[in-house]
Amino acid sequence: MADDDAKDGDAHLDEMLAAWIQSKGMDRIAAYVARGRKFGACDLDALQVEWIRAHRHWYANWGDADAQQNAGDADAEFELRRERQPVEAVEADMRRLREEALALANEIRTRTVNWEKSGEAVEAELHAFLKTKKKAIH
Repeated sequence: MADDDAKDGDAHLDEMLAAWIQSKGMDRIAAYVARGRKFGACDLDALQVEWIRAHRHWYANWGDADAQQNAGDADAEFELRRERQPVEAVEADMRRLREEALALANEIRTRTVNWEKSGEAVEAELHAFLKTKKKAIH
């Protein structure tokens, strides 16, 4: 019975998460429309070119909020038209970005481990120092 309750809870959580993601997507599209549909006048070929350009620029400038918004706007225009985005054109860019992100994550993980190890070494040295001082005092 507890397993059934957990499964029901998981299913409900999945439904809520899917609804939240869909809501965020609708909010993003509504914001794009409110900004004037920058890509609205493009024919499909031009929109594909703009989408590829926008995504490559965003991948190359990952922290740039304007680049992210521009790529999101191109996504929104495709969604409004119910057209498929030309993802295959930027697969190599996405792979490179993923590899860079993984390398950065590994570097952070390594630095964190090294930092923890150095902290442990300092702590051990401090304890040893305090022990010698206690012996000297007594």
